[in-house]
Amino acid sequence: EELLSPKELSKLLKVSKPWPYVMVKRGLLPCYKMGKVIRFRWSDIEAYLEDPGWREDENLLTAYQ
Repeated sequence: EELLSPKELSKLLKVSKPWPYVMVKRGLLPCYKMGKVIRFRWSDIEAYLEDPGWREDENLLTAYQ
C-alpha cells in the first residue's frame, strides 16, 4: 500500500495543510515516522474515519481549515 504525505492527505480530505500534523501531535491520527518524515496509510485513515469516536474530534477538523 502506498504511503501518503501530510500534504497529499490534507488534499484528499480537503482540510488545511497543518491538520495532519496537529492530529498526529495530539495522538489522534496513526502515522509512520521515518526520521523527521511522517507518512500515512490510507487504510489507517479510513479506519480512523469509520470509528464513531472520531466525531468527538470533528471540531479539530474545522479548527484548522
